Amino acid sequence: TNSSSSSSDDPLLFVSLAVNEKDLSKGGLGLVQWGFAPAAPKVIAEFGNAHHPHTLTGDLGYLADDLHGSTYAGAAVHFGGGPDDIGDRWALVVADLQTGKSATLPLKPRDLAGGWSISGFGLGQKS
Repeated sequence: TNSSSSSSDDPLLFVSLAVNEKDLSKGGLGLVQWGFAPAAPKVIAEFGNAHHPHTLTGDLGYLADDLHGSTYAGAAVHFGGGPDDIGDRWALVVADLQTGKSATLPLKPRDLAGGWSISGFGLGQKS
C-alpha cells in the first residue's frame, strides 16, 4: 500500500501493509518491515481476513495506519462473504513489533466498509 510508518526506534526502518504472498488469491494483508539497510524485508504479521478497501472495479490501496513505539494499528476491510461486497466492514489490524502478536478486529456495529469513510486515524499517547 502507499501507507507506511517509520519506527521511532530506528528512523530508517518502516512498516507497511502489503498483500500477503501466501494468500495472493484472497488478497489478505500482512505487515512488512523494510528499510534502507542491506537487510531483506521481513514479514512481521499476517492478518488473515483483512483486505484493501475496494470497489466493484478493483482495490483502492490506501489504508490509514499509525505506529507508536512497538504498537502498530491500521484500518482494513473484513470480508463479510455476501454478494457485491454486502457484509464487508471496517476492521483494525494490530501488531506488536517486539512480540509478533497480531490480530484482526472487526469493528462493531457492523457498518458497511463502503458506506463510511475514514478521515482520521491514530494511536493515543500517554502524557
